[in-house]
Amino acid sequence: MYAIFYNNTIAGLATIFDIQTIEQESQATHIVSDKLRRINHGRLLFLLDYVKCNGIDYFYVKKGNNPFALESPYNNELIRLDKDSLNLLIPLHNKLMEQHLNKIPDYLDSEYYLIDIKTGECTCFDYVWNGPFRDVCKHCHAALIFKESIGVSDLLLFKHEVKKELVQYFKISKEYYPQNQNIY
Repeated sequence: MYAIFYNNTIAGLATIFDIQTIEQESQATHIVSDKLRRINHGRLLFLLDYVKCNGIDYFYVKKGNNPFALESPYNNELIRLDKDSLNLLIPLHNKLMEQHLNKIPDYLDSEYYLIDIKTGECTCFDYVWNGPFRDVCKHCHAALIFKESIGVSDLLLFKHEVKKELVQYFKISKEYYPQNQNIY
């Protein structure tokens, strides 16, 4: 009697687990919020024409107003580096980027980051701080979108689609967090 109950229970659990995987397969893929933020920032950089091509795998992305700042993954605020911290971080940055920095003369004075999309490496401080382990930086996302746009026959339509995806992100955010409601 116990064996019959046990077998029915196991069969029932297996059916439940099978149903969950079928439901999960039919759902749209969920992108975590920090990765989605970097993708959308990359879309914005692409739409602002901040990306330039430098060969097959190398791209330049124009630096923003705070090239020596890191973005906090916890609250998305910029962490501005003071001069002492920057002086300690630059040797590490130069060591990690030595194979790429020779392609940009006077990198610290340059107005562009260099991105190797094959490896996901970028010469920005966010890449040095976070690394590519979880996701590539926003500059690499912008370069990947730019590379995708190179093979497109109608560039204007492609840019319109990228713009539509960016606007859709903000529409969804507005639905989740109405202006009059405190989200904390």
